[in-house]
Amino acid sequence: MDTPFIGSPQGNYKFFYCVGMSTIISFLMLIIITSYSAAIIGDVEKLIKEMHVVLGGVKELLPEAKFGADMLGLLCDNKNFTNYYPNVRPICAERH
Repeated sequence: MDTPFIGSPQGNYKFFYCVGMSTIISFLMLIIITSYSAAIIGDVEKLIKEMHVVLGGVKELLPEAKFGADMLGLLCDNKNFTNYYPNVRPICAERH
């Protein structure tokens, strides 16, 4: 191991320290990327929990919304209803 790996002994030391610094920089970048990914995963977990709550509410309200839409369709067919509630006429006109 007395002969230098690259050129002269000083070149050998420069190569060794450059490789060491690049390894340390790569390790630091890896740690930064990993911690950033962990933070994003935490935010995604919160989002998924909130999405489950919202979807539960939608599943609960969807049958009632369908019933309301069906009821509005029946009421729009009744001419007395549209005469008595003129503010509903544009909605009924869109349905037909």
